[in-house]
Amino acid sequence: MNITIVTPTAETSAIGRISRLLREALVTYGHSCTLLSGATSSDNGTASNGHHTEQHIGILATSDIIIYQVGDHYGWHGDMLRWYKTYPGIICLHDFVLEHLWEGYTKNNNYPNGDYEIIDQLRKRTINNTEKNKAEDKKVQPSPLTEMFASFALGVYTHSAWGIRPILENCPGPVWVFPLCHPKRRLPGHKHNAKSVERKDSNIRLLTFGNIIANKQVKQIIESIAADTKLSGQVSYRVVGLIEAEILLRFRQRVAELGLDVIFTGEVSDEALDAELRIADVVIALRWPTLEAGSASVIEALWNGKPTIVTDAGCYRDLPDDVVIKVSPVDQAHQLSTALLSLLNHPEKRYELGIRAQSFATSEFDPHLYGGRVAEFCELVLQKSFAMRAGMAMTRQLGEWGMPIHHDAALNAIAEKLSVFK
Repeated sequence: MNITIVTPTAETSAIGRISRLLREALVTYGHSCTLLSGATSSDNGTASNGHHTEQHIGILATSDIIIYQVGDHYGWHGDMLRWYKTYPGIICLHDFVLEHLWEGYTKNNNYPNGDYEIIDQLRKRTINNTEKNKAEDKKVQPSPLTEMFASFALGVYTHSAWGIRPILENCPGPVWVFPLCHPKRRLPGHKHNAKSVERKDSNIRLLTFGNIIANKQVKQIIESIAADTKLSGQVSYRVVGLIEAEILLRFRQRVAELGLDVIFTGEVSDEALDAELRIADVVIALRWPTLEAGSASVIEALWNGKPTIVTDAGCYRDLPDDVVIKVSPVDQAHQLSTALLSLLNHPEKRYELGIRAQSFATSEFDPHLYGGRVAEFCELVLQKSFAMRAGMAMTRQLGEWGMPIHHDAALNAIAEKLSVFK
């Protein structure tokens, strides 16, 4: 197959790194694969017409199948919005909630006005969320843009089932769920977590890394450490990654008030991150609300045998209970303190958890296996694509004549006539 992946291509994009891994894997399966930037030319909320080149169109038009990598970042995914209906393909959904992309989409006047009518109809539809945690339900309902992507996709694959219901309700093609991939990369000289790497301080060292935004719960983690005398005296906390200057100032002021050992490094190189991971005893990877379908930073921690604490919600709930420590978002402070004290007091527990984490990650997040799953999904979608493309064309035409996009009786009649081609 001739496969095109529309993706961020920036080195700092986790989705971009995954796309490069996927391309390498697909080539080993005998397919040709092109990476095409789906980013806007600027990150100021307006996509550039100059970025919509003939070369892009030529690549899309001659592809056997197109994979659109979709995440919640308008600057990295904005131009994809120009193409995914004219050149329908597979949507790989990395985030179930697309608020940043949605905001950029609605502010941009270059896209067809008909899209807004579709969005208005979708917003009126009730999202039936089956999560038992009511606090979570209120915060993580997928945006209308998620549903619109699904309704125009030939198929959707994603990496967790927690937000899959609106996808199943709107996608005319197959929907698959399978684990994310990650590079097979371990830190040099690192053997699970049997001993802390030699260093000057004797504290247990905690680490949170990635782009430091509000849902990573850094403020709440700091308060939980401060609330316990033993933790505040024996814990060193490193926060590694890009963080807004205003938020950083507030964090540093609060840390000074509490008298804690907390260091904010800012954005660092891959080599510096490796050093931070090597010396860390425990990784804290809380997310609230949980918006994503998978986490590259959690996989990185598990791959390197680090005991990891996650939120018991969303995609993190999919991880086995004996591989990570899960804390409830509705009792986060108490459960986080309890987990940290247990890991502080029992080094052997850190060691055993690290071994299980690394063993699980090695088999679960293999890039070659991931490429095989994607290739199999592409072949399935190609088999069904004629009927789906025909159905989409008929639906668009009927929409231009005034039929509501979710007129179930009419859509079912179209599907029945086209079923002969499946």
